[in-house]
Amino acid sequence: MTPENSAADHGVHTTAFRLTESLRSYIEAQYHIRNESLIRERRRLLEDAGAVSQKPFVESTPVYELDRPYAELAIPTPVKNVLTHLSELDVGIFSRPYVHQATSLEAFFSRQRDLIVATGTGSGKTESFLMPIIGQLMMEADGRSQCVAMPGVRALLLYPMNALVNDQLSRIRRLLGSGRGSELVSAGRPFPVRFASYTGRTAYPGPRTSKRDTERIEPLFEEFYLPILEDAAKEARLRAIGQLPERTSQHFLESRSKRRAQAPQDERVVFAIGTGAF
Repeated sequence: MTPENSAADHGVHTTAFRLTESLRSYIEAQYHIRNESLIRERRRLLEDAGAVSQKPFVESTPVYELDRPYAELAIPTPVKNVLTHLSELDVGIFSRPYVHQATSLEAFFSRQRDLIVATGTGSGKTESFLMPIIGQLMMEADGRSQCVAMPGVRALLLYPMNALVNDQLSRIRRLLGSGRGSELVSAGRPFPVRFASYTGRTAYPGPRTSKRDTERIEPLFEEFYLPILEDAAKEARLRAIGQLPERTSQHFLESRSKRRAQAPQDERVVFAIGTGAF
C-alpha cells in the first residue's frame, strides 16, 4: 500500500468514525433512559460492530461514455442546430451528449418513441428529457406557424418532491431564464418560451391576482431579493447557478418602481411596528 493510499484509507475511516459517533450521540440524547444499567446496555449495543453503521468502503463512479456531436445524430436539422448553439453558451448543454442521451434524442425524434431513462447520479437524466422538449419547440417553430402563434402549455414536468423541483428549477433557469439561451429557444416564436413552477413553497394557493402578488410575494422580494442586488458578487454567483428568478424579479422591480413613482408624496410612508419611540 502506498503512502497516498494509506492516508486516504485513514481519512475514510476517521470520517466514518465521526459520523458513527454523531449518530450514537444523537440516539442517546434523543431517547432518554433513567435506569443506569439500561443506559450501559444500550451503549454496549450501539458500540457493537454493525449496529449503527457498516464498515466503510469507497466506490468509484465510472465516467459515462460520450456519443457523437449533435450534428451527426439522426435528428431533425432544427434540433441539431439549437442543441449545438446551446452547447456553446455554458448553460448546461454540452457539445457531445452521453450515449444514453443521444439514444433518447434519436428514439424520440426518429422513431417517435416514449422514453424511460434509468441511469445513475450525474448521468444527465435531466438533459435527457429537456433536450427533446427544446427540440420539439424548435420543430414547432420551424414548420407549424399556426400552432406556434397560439399561447399555451407545451410540456408538463411532474416531480415526487419539492427538493427535486428546486434542483431542476435552477438548471432550467440557466437554460431558459434569460440571455442567449432563452433567445435561441424562443427563435421564430411571437412569444418567448417561459416556464413556471408550482410547489409546496409557492407563495399562495389559488388563482394569481395583482392584489395577492402585492400582499404575498412582493414582501419576499423586498426582504430577500433586493438585498442581493446590492451585492454584485453575490448576485453574479446566484445568477450563474440559476438561483435568481429573472423574469419574475424584473417584473416586480418594474411594477414596484412604477407604483412608487405614481403614488402621491404623502402616501410614501414607512410603517414600523415595535416598542419605544420612532
